[in-house]
Amino acid sequence: MINDSGLHGYLLNLSPKDDSIGRLIEVYVGDELIKLASYEVIGAYTLQHFQTREKHEVDYAIESADRQVVGIDVRAAFFRGRPPCRAARIC
Repeated sequence: MINDSGLHGYLLNLSPKDDSIGRLIEVYVGDELIKLASYEVIGAYTLQHFQTREKHEVDYAIESADRQVVGIDVRAAFFRGRPPCRAARIC
């Protein structure tokens, strides 16, 4: 397993228009969130995946010690205005 997503993309000869780039970006964001969890300044939180019964998902659900939750959905696309959010109605 390669933890450096830039090197991984280079070795696979991925271009920005490649369909696999989205998964690579999602892994990169997850790796960075895991790194942030080690900083005391950030505070304790848990990192999870969230999926509804209808199979809509949020890539990362972050829950703080006081039970506040933030959802992060990683997309390899550019949106003008508000991006679509199918998993949670409060986006």
